[in-house]
Amino acid sequence: MGALLTDPVRTPQARRGARLRTALLKAGVSPHNGDAKLINCRGLGTCGTCAVQISGTVFPAELTSAEKLRLNFPPHRPPNNQRLRLACQVKLQGDVNVVKYDQFWGQGSLPLGPLRQQPTDVARQQPVSSLEAPNRFKSTEGDDEKEMESGKIAEEPKSRLGLSCMPLGGLEFFLDSESGVK
Repeated sequence: MGALLTDPVRTPQARRGARLRTALLKAGVSPHNGDAKLINCRGLGTCGTCAVQISGTVFPAELTSAEKLRLNFPPHRPPNNQRLRLACQVKLQGDVNVVKYDQFWGQGSLPLGPLRQQPTDVARQQPVSSLEAPNRFKSTEGDDEKEMESGKIAEEPKSRLGLSCMPLGGLEFFLDSESGVK
């Protein structure tokens, strides 16, 4: 049985060990703001536009040399750069909460959000950020792919991570509690 998700409506899947940037993009969620979706280093760790705040279990636990270099170069600067990681440099290892900030390089003081409309909202608003989760996603089990509609909850296979949209501008990946990762 998988972990409880805060938003059971949208639960794209990512495998343990997947790069966070790749998992976000496969889920239809961009780790980049604005035009950075078009002009970024494509995961090399040199541009810094995929900078996000992460809490939870990722590998490596400490900043990589690419992160140390890029996050100490403008516009990233202390003290806010110390809360950031580059999504292209970390791999998912357990439950992870991801927050994207409002400025081009992922720096800033305001988290992007809300990521989803509350069910009670009558008027549809334009998405506030690039972190809107898709209404449909593909789940991969072995070689089989299946498409699921939002609102449907699939039983989560072991050692899979689920992506859940948080109302305050964060994303969460949850590790299946039976997978044995500590």
